[in-house]
Amino acid sequence: LRGELVWAQQLERAVFATPVIDSFRNVVHIATFGSRCVGLDVETGAEVYRVDTPQPWFESFGLAGHRDIYASPVVSPASVLVLAAGEHVVGITDEGRIAWSVDLDVSIKASPVLVRDGQLAVICGVDGSCALVDTKDVTIQVSGRARLGVG
Repeated sequence: LRGELVWAQQLERAVFATPVIDSFRNVVHIATFGSRCVGLDVETGAEVYRVDTPQPWFESFGLAGHRDIYASPVVSPASVLVLAAGEHVVGITDEGRIAWSVDLDVSIKASPVLVRDGQLAVICGVDGSCALVDTKDVTIQVSGRARLGVG
């Protein structure tokens, strides 16, 4: 380690979410504003994939929908990247394809947390609600929902 620049990549959109490194696939996953996720090769910085995720509901009204994604993605052992984008939770494959998408009908700014060996994702919305999403079942049903901080 010498503190030398190995590679640099200029993304088209702002980044507010912390990038995540997938050491098994040698990819750094970066969620950007404009509801996009980009995968870069860790060694070279070359783009591995680019995928646009569902836009937040307020984007259709011309509001600041471009200012999303805030949540960092998480890497599932099932070869799926779990990403909260707008009101949606999406599973992104190694090839950069959306494998599934769940609309939770609430804005999500917090990063998902994986439990049960990555099979379930805990997602919390800005309204205090939390949902449990199955990341392996292709039908992807919300397994449960709880409301936090409500008397």
